Amino acid sequence: MFADWHEIDALSAPTCQRQRAPLLDRCHQAVLIKGESAAITSNTGGSGSGGAIEVSAPIVTITTGGSIQAVAGHDGTAITGGSGTGGLMKIQARQLQLTEKGYIITNSLGEGDAGSIVLILAETLQVRGAGSGITASTQGSGQGGNLEIQARQLQVTEKGFIITNSLGEGDAGSLVLILAETLQVRGDGSAIVASTHGSGQGGNLEIQARQLQLTERSSLSASSFGEGDAGSLVVILGETLQVRGDSRIIASTQGSGQGGNVEIQARQLELTEGGGISTRSVGQGNAGNLVLVLGETLQMQDGSIRTSATSADGGNIEITVPNYFYLIDSEITTSVGSGEGGGGNMTLQPEFIVLDGSQIIAQAYGGPGGNINITTTGIYNFTGEPVEEVINASSKYGVDGIVVVNSPDKNVFEDIVILPAAFFDASTLLESPCEAVVENKSQLVVIPYVGRRSSPSDWKASNLPGRFFDKPAQTSRAKGRQTGGYVEKTPGKVSVKPVIMLASGCKREGKVANQDVVPPQLF
Repeated sequence: MFADWHEIDALSAPTCQRQRAPLLDRCHQAVLIKGESAAITSNTGGSGSGGAIEVSAPIVTITTGGSIQAVAGHDGTAITGGSGTGGLMKIQARQLQLTEKGYIITNSLGEGDAGSIVLILAETLQVRGAGSGITASTQGSGQGGNLEIQARQLQVTEKGFIITNSLGEGDAGSLVLILAETLQVRGDGSAIVASTHGSGQGGNLEIQARQLQLTERSSLSASSFGEGDAGSLVVILGETLQVRGDSRIIASTQGSGQGGNVEIQARQLELTEGGGISTRSVGQGNAGNLVLVLGETLQMQDGSIRTSATSADGGNIEITVPNYFYLIDSEITTSVGSGEGGGGNMTLQPEFIVLDGSQIIAQAYGGPGGNINITTTGIYNFTGEPVEEVINASSKYGVDGIVVVNSPDKNVFEDIVILPAAFFDASTLLESPCEAVVENKSQLVVIPYVGRRSSPSDWKASNLPGRFFDKPAQTSRAKGRQTGGYVEKTPGKVSVKPVIMLASGCKREGKVANQDVVPPQLF
């Protein structure tokens, strides 16, 4: 089955002192790392730096517990807490697939910094299935490694994960995804995470792509679960961000660390079916701020944009959209649930806002409520409630916030069209009858009725010359029939045209009351 594959059972390059041991696997065939015992590893347990790992192949598949590992502070059998730096891990391929608990990891277990991971793919990276993923982590005082992925498409599905993390004193590394096309995260438990669980700072998560789709309870997050501050989450897209099916983009803190900020730039944002973007604090740290800069529209249906804090200060929300907000059964809120923390402020700058069963709320508990500042040309409220109820800034026990709606002055002269000074030449709409004759154009001629009065609703008879009718055509007895008609004279052409003769009499009891047949007269 794998005749065209280069299968790896185990490659290892340990170092305990000062030497480097690079590991290179360059193959023109596809590389398969399959099974729990199948691994490429580079460990350092002393003061020496770990060797680099470089894999280059058309297709690389890591599956069924297979792995590529670079660990600092580990000699292959035990945690030593060494000071050596982990080696760099680099994979270049057309496609990289991690399935069925296949994983890639760099980690620091001691004082040494973990190695970084660089993945450069011409086409697709697929991370699929529970236990399948990519991790750059630190568990000691060393810094976590950075994780950088460049690809055309990235798919994280069925509980797959990509993580940078700090579990100790060291700061987590940054996580950077640069994609030419689409990032797709799908399925409950599928996640891309930059986090800290100790005193180290969480790493930043930065994504650049054309489109981003989060569906079926998947998530992007930058979080702190300890004393360290959470990193920021930055998403820059050329086209559309879609978050639906209870999926989340979130920066949060659950300890004393400060929550991270969320910044998103896209052409269009769609939040539907429970999809949401938020910053949150459930500990002592303040919630981060949330900034959205959109090139066209914000559309929400059963979606949410929130900053919230349990007792600390809530984060601010700033949204800039040149066109409109369209909110159906959705909410944009800043809130503080208890304590004296101040509610976050809100700044909204759309062309206009449509609210249908939706709210824009800034609220606090014991501290001052957040302020809401809206700059727009119009607010269209279809909620059935007064606009001051659905756009509200308040505090349960503190000072209420202020809602300010700024409608920029409209210069009415901007849309006025200056008419030309000259009078309109009506002759351009009139046709000359003589010209029609010369050019042999078609025309409609209304012939008056003869023998009865005309009705007021009849078309009026034409009095414009153009086609001239002369005497009736001759009777042909040779063929035993009479040919009725008129000679139609057209410049340079004479033809006989049949016409319908109007009866002026009728038969009554077999006798002819009036048998004259009168041809219609034009003049």
